Amino acid sequence: MEIIFKGTTLQICFEPQSEIIAVSYFGIITKSEEFKAATCKAGEFAIAHKVRRWLLDQRNMNLHPHDHQWFYQHWQPSFDKAMPCSRKVAIIPAKNLFSEFSVKIENQRLAQSGNLQVRYFTTLEDARAWLLSDLNSFPIPNGKGV
Repeated sequence: MEIIFKGTTLQICFEPQSEIIAVSYFGIITKSEEFKAATCKAGEFAIAHKVRRWLLDQRNMNLHPHDHQWFYQHWQPSFDKAMPCSRKVAIIPAKNLFSEFSVKIENQRLAQSGNLQVRYFTTLEDARAWLLSDLNSFPIPNGKGV
C-alpha cells in the first residue's frame, strides 16, 4: 500500500494490487485545509495512474458545508474533465447525518453523467468486492471497452 496523503483527520492510500484509492477519515472534525489538499493530491494521482476505483470510508467524516460545496462545485467538475473515463466509487456513509445526506444527493446527480457508478455499503469487505466485480464490463481508460 502506498500512502498518497496522511493528515491528522484523513488518510488516502493507493492499493496497487487492486488498483483502488482508499480514503479514510478519522478524528472529530475533518480539517478543511487537509480535505482540500488531500482531495487534490488524490485526484492528481488518479489521473496520472488512471485509477478508476475509489473506496471512501466516510464513517468518521465530518465536513463543513463549505467543503462539500467546494468539492461538488469546483473540484469534481475539474476532475471529470481531466478524467472522463468510467469510475466506480464505493462509499461507507458518514455517521453525521448532514454529511451522509449531502453526499448521497450530490452523488445521485453525478451518477446521471453516466461515467460514475456509486454504491453505498455497510462493510469494507462488501465495498471492495463490488469494486473488483464486473471488471470486463467496466470500460477502461486506454481505449479497450470505452
